[in-house]
Amino acid sequence: MIKSESRFVINILVCGVLITIMFLLDGVNCRSFLTLRPPIEDDVTPKIVTRKMITVDVKGSEKFTSIQDAIDSVPDGNQDWVLIHVKKGTYREKVRIPREKGHIFLRGSGRTKTVIVWSQSCENNYESSTFKVDADDFIAFGISFKVRLLYLISSNMN
Repeated sequence: MIKSESRFVINILVCGVLITIMFLLDGVNCRSFLTLRPPIEDDVTPKIVTRKMITVDVKGSEKFTSIQDAIDSVPDGNQDWVLIHVKKGTYREKVRIPREKGHIFLRGSGRTKTVIVWSQSCENNYESSTFKVDADDFIAFGISFKVRLLYLISSNMN
């Protein structure tokens, strides 16, 4: 009985050490104390020459609360880069960049901080996508795209 108790204590200690190592390497919300790889730096934003910047905030502190509304405000046939800065938050919307709205740089506040989520299920994956780009000259950085699939269970009750 003593051997099983000591084995249990050793297992608990090993788990504690592993959790501590994971915390030190991965941290919380991608903020770690130690890292095995250098952080990804945004070397794209300074290279994009833009005269127009649009800011989107899901909380309502900016002109646009929807990413799609910000994209729709870009003129058709646009030939100059437009920076759309998307502030941190979860944007629950389906976003499409049509062919005539090119030269858009969608800049989030970080891949864990800025997320676009949509839930749609259909037979055509293209139609159920969260984010579609039909335009040329598009860049996205610091943003995550997620699809939440809903599984509906129907039963035939007679």
